[in-house]
Amino acid sequence: MPASSAHSINGHSRQEKSRCDSKFNAQVTIALLNGLLYAFTIPENGGENIKQYFNLRGPVTDGLIHILSGISGLCYTMFCYKTLEALNLKTESGAAIALATLSPFAASGYLTGGVEGASLISAFPVELCAIVGVLLYAFRNVSCIDASFKFPERIGEIKQAWNKAWEEKDYKELTRLAITVISSLGFALSATDAVYAAVQIVIAWFGDPTTMLAQGISYAASGVGALGILPLCLYWTHRGLKQLTFGGRRDEEGVKKDPTDAYTYLGLMVVAPNALGVLGSTVSSTTTGKVFGRLGITAEVVRLTSSGVYAITSGTPGMGAFFRAGGRWLYKKVHGELAKPLLEDATPKEPPESGDSLQNFRGIQPKKGE
Repeated sequence: MPASSAHSINGHSRQEKSRCDSKFNAQVTIALLNGLLYAFTIPENGGENIKQYFNLRGPVTDGLIHILSGISGLCYTMFCYKTLEALNLKTESGAAIALATLSPFAASGYLTGGVEGASLISAFPVELCAIVGVLLYAFRNVSCIDASFKFPERIGEIKQAWNKAWEEKDYKELTRLAITVISSLGFALSATDAVYAAVQIVIAWFGDPTTMLAQGISYAASGVGALGILPLCLYWTHRGLKQLTFGGRRDEEGVKKDPTDAYTYLGLMVVAPNALGVLGSTVSSTTTGKVFGRLGITAEVVRLTSSGVYAITSGTPGMGAFFRAGGRWLYKKVHGELAKPLLEDATPKEPPESGDSLQNFRGIQPKKGE
């Protein structure tokens, strides 16, 4: 090969590596910033709601909320990075584009949680609280658009699961699907108060939010927001429930997409504190009670329950995959080779059924002959 050609190839490789490094650095920076802002605001807003609802006061309560908010921020940082890593804002689906138009409303609970959570920090002026809320809203909006573009394929999986469960009279799976729909509907309705508050906050920046027109726009936006939130909840709630209740099935290639193992429950323990963050995106200290909150105690029970369910079910698949991949990486470092391929959202073949049992869980030990 001529020296000039070799030099050209090496130069191209260096440029490609530089682009990849720059992209990775940008993704990590955005994820860290997003997670940091999130940790100090939205879970704190959820914690404030818990304190008011259960009449909890004192330094111990405050300290516990701060700790849980920090853990919640770490989880959100990882989720943000994974979203950016797999981000694809291209689609030819009309349904996906239509759903994406609802994303600005679906994401607006993060504006409310960001602004009100930041306002709990006494050193933050009003202007800085607004900036924090806008940044969290912008990041969340990108995530919602990405999820909207992927939803047509994901809803196909849910429909297929329903048809198969109905045909086979699989009552366990039908129960999972029923819980998915009910919980997702409850969460979407619960978020209407935060969406209403977000529009009120924005209107207040430019005018009077108490006018009939302003309130009418806020109520309309809350309904649109609920429509945008509902389909985005369905997929991950169902995925999480399957992983937490041994509901994964093998495809025709013998691959199980939703494994239930020790990593699953380790992920559950880590993401559970994010219930504060999920709750913090559905409440408002100033307007909760204007929309769904008008139902009083019923609304609070639905809000707390659906937020908890969505937090653990939506977070467990990703966190479980993270720990599962970490286990394989650690095994590779110790033994010099992988017992099983690195995982993202799927696990390879395992012994029939026994691999699904925690009692028979073998961790990351290699199979015989490997």
